[in-house]
Amino acid sequence: MPDELAQKWNKEFSELLEIYEKAKAKADYAVNHVVVDMYWEIGKYLSEKVKTDGWANLLLKISHYLCKNITQV
Repeated sequence: MPDELAQKWNKEFSELLEIYEKAKAKADYAVNHVVVDMYWEIGKYLSEKVKTDGWANLLLKISHYLCKNITQV
């Protein structure tokens, strides 16, 4: 009896799992898109700053700034 009930529920509720998996895939795609955009913007920002500050000076400034201002990573 329990196996029959489990099989019935698997058939009956499998659509819920599909809905969940599709939504999760969409959310993962959206998050990945945002993260790629963020890295692109960071790269652009750093590229411009390197032109004016030089790489070593910029790296030193950024490391000090991030150590003071980012509490969680």
